[in-house]
Amino acid sequence: MEALIVFSFDEGVARIRAKAVVHAVFHELSKVEKHQYYRPNLREIISFRAYLAPFNKLVITKRKRRAMLAKYRGDAKFSNAFKPKRIYVDEIRLYSVDVADSNVEFGD
Repeated sequence: MEALIVFSFDEGVARIRAKAVVHAVFHELSKVEKHQYYRPNLREIISFRAYLAPFNKLVITKRKRRAMLAKYRGDAKFSNAFKPKRIYVDEIRLYSVDVADSNVEFGD
């Protein structure tokens, strides 16, 4: 995994519950990453996301950001050479998992 970004939980979520959910996310994303091969480039950026949905559902998605690069001509500004002309974003739901307190193991 290249980078991991964790957003905050609502104040109403207990600390121990938030910790259990984050550990469940680590576990699920590690399973997803084992089966994915990704070669980074300017045109396509792939990220995997985990959302905590109602009723203790953890939803794992694959987000693909595709960019159509503009052609760079010699008389154009070089600062515009790598800026995308158009950006497309697709997010696909891979699967969802029930996250119950008794099913999630975590250490201190």
